[in-house]
Amino acid sequence: EEAGLRSAPFEPHPKAGEGVEKNEAVACEWLERSAEQEVAQASYQLGLCYERGLGVQVDQTRAVDMLRRSAELGFADAQVLLALNLESGVGCVKDEKEAVEWYQKAATTSKTPDAIYLLGRCILDGRGTPKDPPGALGKFHVGAEQDDARAMLQLGMCCQFGIGQERDVTAAFGWFLKAAELGSPEGMLNAGLCYSE
Repeated sequence: EEAGLRSAPFEPHPKAGEGVEKNEAVACEWLERSAEQEVAQASYQLGLCYERGLGVQVDQTRAVDMLRRSAELGFADAQVLLALNLESGVGCVKDEKEAVEWYQKAATTSKTPDAIYLLGRCILDGRGTPKDPPGALGKFHVGAEQDDARAMLQLGMCCQFGIGQERDVTAAFGWFLKAAELGSPEGMLNAGLCYSE
């Protein structure tokens, strides 16, 4: 799941690239100038450039610095990616507690499904915050309401194994099926396993 976030595409303006030749180095120069003016999305995009080596040398520390600048300016995508870096220790000192704080900010301000799901996972596993399966279920329900198949899959697993609630295999199947209908391979697998038992 987290890998899908880390490989988020470079997100130019819909009209970007029209009428000009692609030049990632020049793009980074302009992003740097915009970031200096505290444009949150510019700092975020520049962080992605440093993370992936687009127009600049790969520099994970600089990537995290740019993501932090953007996150502090309130850009939710940057808050989530900064939290992922903090959780894994990529480009910075590993700090699961701070990661949870950034997930919480993104989940609260923008209600982004990625932040809600990842916050739920931390709460479920007790990473950076006290373990609280019922609290995690609340986050996964919010994600499921936003059609997040990952959240539905987690709800199915919690129902199947009685994590944070009574065991309920019928409800588990329902969540797996909903995730499958949204295209989740894991949802399809679990729905298929339910049918085979």
